[in-house]
Amino acid sequence: MPSRIATTQQLRDAQQFLGNRVSAPETLHELPLPASTGRILARTLDILDTNGHGGELAAGTRIDWYLLPLLAASGHCTVPTFATVRCGIVSMQAATCQADQAVVAITLQAALEKMGVKSVGANVTTRPLEDRSSLELFAKHCDVLLVIDQAAQPPVPGAELAPPLTFDVDGRPCFVLPTCPLAALGMFLAFIVPLIRTLQGRSTELPPLRSAVAADPDGEAFPGHALVCVSATGHGDAIRVRPCAPLDGRPVQGISDVSGIAWCADDLRGERDGLLAYLPLADWLQ
Repeated sequence: MPSRIATTQQLRDAQQFLGNRVSAPETLHELPLPASTGRILARTLDILDTNGHGGELAAGTRIDWYLLPLLAASGHCTVPTFATVRCGIVSMQAATCQADQAVVAITLQAALEKMGVKSVGANVTTRPLEDRSSLELFAKHCDVLLVIDQAAQPPVPGAELAPPLTFDVDGRPCFVLPTCPLAALGMFLAFIVPLIRTLQGRSTELPPLRSAVAADPDGEAFPGHALVCVSATGHGDAIRVRPCAPLDGRPVQGISDVSGIAWCADDLRGERDGLLAYLPLADWLQ
């Protein structure tokens, strides 16, 4: 995996690399329909649409509530699912950074919930990167760990994008994210979601990297290679995005205020003024 990322292909390579660090689950759990909501379908099922035509519900689909009547009408009383992925969120309990870390933790919990992941959070009295005993405890009960740490600073404007610090704790992947809520959400979406999708048993194909245009292409709202939380308007090739909060890292009200993450990639600079790589939350947190 490249240590510095400047093009969309390098970002995709990094996502594939991280997604391949873990293995897909093998154990299936046959659950009654009401208990399957939010789980990942482990095997492709034959279904009938509302017109009685045959079709398939693909393995790797997240079972939302609106699929239950369709499955029941197709004769399925139970469905094969994978176990829910568990994610530990660890932050340091310190007066100087507790507020920012709390915002990051809540933002990550909301994003994980949208993916159908169970999150477990805790504050520790020592820096997790200096005393790994807390991480080792979490690793016994979680599939992946996220550490919120002041040492993980957002990228410097103008510098190439760098993946978050990653290491293993008792065989569990651990990512270190910054205390800036917007930067943490961007790194989570771009680098951690691919690994979680593999742990869930989702399709190995990642959502597409879409393109969008800065609403103010002459401005400086997208400095360097920073991952920027944006609001979006339009559809298809006419998506226009603008930062959804000031770039000083002040938090947005929640991920419901964010349409996705935009990123200024080198290979898009010459195609069109203000052209950006765009990762919609609707694609990446489904």
